[in-house]
Amino acid sequence: MSEDSPLRRQVEELMVEAAATCHPYDVILAQRLIAKLGELMDFIDAQHVITGARIKDWGAEVSKNILLQAEVVRLRCELEEEHIQYMILKSDLEAAEAKRETARRTLRDTMVENERLRGIIAKSTLPCLYCGLPGDEMIKCALGFPGCGRADDLMSDPALDLEEHP
Repeated sequence: MSEDSPLRRQVEELMVEAAATCHPYDVILAQRLIAKLGELMDFIDAQHVITGARIKDWGAEVSKNILLQAEVVRLRCELEEEHIQYMILKSDLEAAEAKRETARRTLRDTMVENERLRGIIAKSTLPCLYCGLPGDEMIKCALGFPGCGRADDLMSDPALDLEEHP
């Protein structure tokens, strides 16, 4: 380290300050470290000419590495955002599938109930929903029997006991 270098002046100022506040052993240790630092700085100065181009190349590589690391961080953030969006969409899809399944069950139950109610009405003495004839006169239907919708309702009733109807 050259005698007039700013680094040497700064180190000497620190030594004066440390000597006033530190244990003498610490000051001696610091002086030895400064001497070693001086040797290293002289070696670096000597090698600077030889390694200048290499250092410049190394600096460029470090810069590239830092840029690549920044890109990796950016891509990780982007991936995390995409994952969050995926999880939201997956949750929405699962909720929609659950609603669809509930709607299917409700429709199936409603259709079964509708068939059952149509069968009950068809077996009753109420007038036919299709031709208006009472239950005991369904044989007189102008649409023919089993051509009348009442016959279909009788046949589709799951609780139908064909033994009860002639």
